[in-house]
Amino acid sequence: MPEPLTSTLNTWRDTYGYIYADMAAAAQYFYDAGDFAESEYWPGVASSLRNAAIYMERAAKHFKTGEPDLYTTMYSSMHWIDNNWPSNGNGYELTMQKIIDTMWESNPLEAFFFVNYIDGMRASIWNLEIQETHLRDIYTHFLSWD
Repeated sequence: MPEPLTSTLNTWRDTYGYIYADMAAAAQYFYDAGDFAESEYWPGVASSLRNAAIYMERAAKHFKTGEPDLYTTMYSSMHWIDNNWPSNGNGYELTMQKIIDTMWESNPLEAFFFVNYIDGMRASIWNLEIQETHLRDIYTHFLSWD
């Protein structure tokens, strides 16, 4: 992934983490306030509710006005993708020639893994129940290359 997008998405992920941590802390203070209320320890209730409010406010700021904030990082990521997406609507076309060229230019270890991957797929095919006509169609396709 290109660097400008990678940095923004990492910040986006970090911001989610901050929001999660703040909301989890606020939840714990709400639970504490409930426990204090049951035991009628009113200073504890007041303190826990204030602390919960602090963490909820921090979480809210990370949504839009904090540093970093989810709104800006999400917008920046989407804006970068929008500006760098192919404008003609035509995606990448994978051709057999591109596969052959890539294999030719790959290092021997990559080619070794690729061949073994294909061999593994081929071996798994024989464990499937395949209709004779399906196999006949495949084999005759390759026989008709003239």
